[in-house]
Amino acid sequence: MKAYLFLLGHQPTEIDSREVYEKFLDDGALAEDLGFDGLWAAEHHFSNYSIIPNSLTLATALAQHTRRIRVGSAVVVLPLHNPVRVAEEIAMADQLSDGRVDVMFGRGFEPYEFSGLGTPIEESHTRFDEALDIVSSVLREPDVSHTGQHFSFPPITLAPRPLQSPAPPLWLACGSEQSVKNALGRGMNIALTAGIEGLSKAEQLIRAIDDQSKASGERPHVAVQCNTYISANDEANNRAAMETLYINRLASQLRTGTHTVRNGLLAEPPVGEGEPSVETILSSTLIGTEEQVAKKIATFESMGVTHLSVTFRFGRLSDEEVRASMTAFMRLLRP
Repeated sequence: MKAYLFLLGHQPTEIDSREVYEKFLDDGALAEDLGFDGLWAAEHHFSNYSIIPNSLTLATALAQHTRRIRVGSAVVVLPLHNPVRVAEEIAMADQLSDGRVDVMFGRGFEPYEFSGLGTPIEESHTRFDEALDIVSSVLREPDVSHTGQHFSFPPITLAPRPLQSPAPPLWLACGSEQSVKNALGRGMNIALTAGIEGLSKAEQLIRAIDDQSKASGERPHVAVQCNTYISANDEANNRAAMETLYINRLASQLRTGTHTVRNGLLAEPPVGEGEPSVETILSSTLIGTEEQVAKKIATFESMGVTHLSVTFRFGRLSDEEVRASMTAFMRLLRP
């Protein structure tokens, strides 16, 4: 399996934005030294849940601080953007990274971000499908024109073209069997989120990938994103599980519109109803002792997962804990 370091971009209230970005660059350099295959950056807006408003900008910066490792987005929230501009940014990032870009697209889920950028979230489905068609076409072909529901433009050709031909690897973040079908119909790779409530949904979607791939005989790459923390200390692992729950509470508030943001800082999230237990969170993540995490990695591999997208920097974990877990993870993945 390939290992991609996922950068969520959460900014704890006790540090400033510049320090967060410096940690990204340091983590990227360490990931390359440890043998990670790639780096993926999130996209979010208007709060310290994540201070990465443009994942391709961060990917390009990471490319300048590394030599080999692949860089990219997870995800570009496509309904929030002009798809031609997105294609231009991808092509430019691909050139500046010497052809090391991977691009993942997603539909987005936070009304707060959509309203802040003046995009009705009710249009996210139609905007996403139309924009995805446009980005794919403009990246691959010259003199593309388009007349559609949300976007129209005369024949255009990207300048520059992407270095990878015909285009960088394209991924789709999928949370339903319909989105799996959409990805497979477009010949895209698929990314899933393990979440914190057990692996049943990821297992269901992987079965759908396998079933729907039989017709074409070609199975895409499949990535699973999950939080990772490795320690011999059970108390430390339980604390990491609670930090995962903390981040999930922030995301849940943004998804449901129950958040409060002041000066870009999210209010401390309350305990939610029906939250999963620590044991359930541990079952969904790569949090645990080396032996426990090694078994989970083997489980993902047996499910046909080809890429693990792993988050080490979440909540209030220290730099020392983050980097120790990165080191231990790669020791388990590549003994």
